[in-house]
Amino acid sequence: MRARLQELRKNVEAIEQRAARAEINLELEYYTLLEELRLGLESAERKFELLIESHDDQWEEVKNEFEELWHASRELIRTVNSP
Repeated sequence: MRARLQELRKNVEAIEQRAARAEINLELEYYTLLEELRLGLESAERKFELLIESHDDQWEEVKNEFEELWHASRELIRTVNSP
């Protein structure tokens, strides 16, 4: 999961660089999606910390929430990277 968070962080940084080079009319779209990605990443990082600290009975719940955030973030990245 730590590797997934690092991958998301790298993707967000790459998209930020693309947004900086994008035409004006695309910048708003990029920055809107980037904000969603940043919020998802922050949430995923909090969930990861909870996962580390969780008791056995909370493990599945926190793990499932983390997985949902992971998949949602991956979809946003695909959206930004699509032509």
